[in-house]
Amino acid sequence: MTYHHRRNKRYSDYDDIGRQRALEHIREAEELSRELGGTDKDVKKYFFSLTSDELKRVFDDYGIKYDRVKQEYAEETFQKWKSGQVKMSGLVAGRLFNLLPPRMPLKDKFALVENLWQAYCPKSNKVILIGSDTSEQEIIDTIQSHLLDVVVNYDIPEPIQRRFNWLSGGDVNVGQQLLNHFLQKEKDLIVNSMNHRVPVLLKHLREHGSIIHKMQQQIEIGKHRLDLQFDSKISGIKIIERTSFCPSQSPGSTRNWGWLCFIIVVILIILARYFMK
Repeated sequence: MTYHHRRNKRYSDYDDIGRQRALEHIREAEELSRELGGTDKDVKKYFFSLTSDELKRVFDDYGIKYDRVKQEYAEETFQKWKSGQVKMSGLVAGRLFNLLPPRMPLKDKFALVENLWQAYCPKSNKVILIGSDTSEQEIIDTIQSHLLDVVVNYDIPEPIQRRFNWLSGGDVNVGQQLLNHFLQKEKDLIVNSMNHRVPVLLKHLREHGSIIHKMQQQIEIGKHRLDLQFDSKISGIKIIERTSFCPSQSPGSTRNWGWLCFIIVVILIILARYFMK
């Protein structure tokens, strides 16, 4: 084998090793994201915001668990990780991050679930038909009951569950506290929104009921979307799926649709006679 060929083979071997290491870093980063229930950016941000005393305790635990050489490397490289000059591997990040939850205040744990919760929180999409004989309290109670049922029966998606598991570190009580905190936030949001918005809508409908037979108002509460269909010509209150809703379902609109169909038929007859001349 010539010198030229040996040199090319050596460079090729280096390239293969480089590609293998790059792929390994990618796999480690993906695994870390799965373990944390999503992106690790918010966890890194929290890690880099620790005080010097907090960092020292984390690095000391890191050295005890993995060895002092790795601790020294982490301490020496910390500022480069923080500035982005050196990329922290998924393996090292996972080891360091798993040392955080036991010493993390509960409020910080709530903050590290907040963005995930906003992405995966309970949601619903309904149309609510409301007649003029329905009381304000009945409307509030019906809507609140529906939305609270959605929250209570909520199945925690895997990304949030993984983040809960990581933050709780196997402590069932901490995991329950995290879940209760966010479910209560959902409930408070629903109750406060309904108590403020519905009375205003009903007041408007009653004041102008003689000239407004129908009124539609869309309300969004978190990830809940509600189309309130106030109709002075129907009775009671009914919650239906948006996908199954058709304007003709509202009894007060039957006559309007009938007139529209009649007008369309008349126009078609006139056009037919015109073109047949």
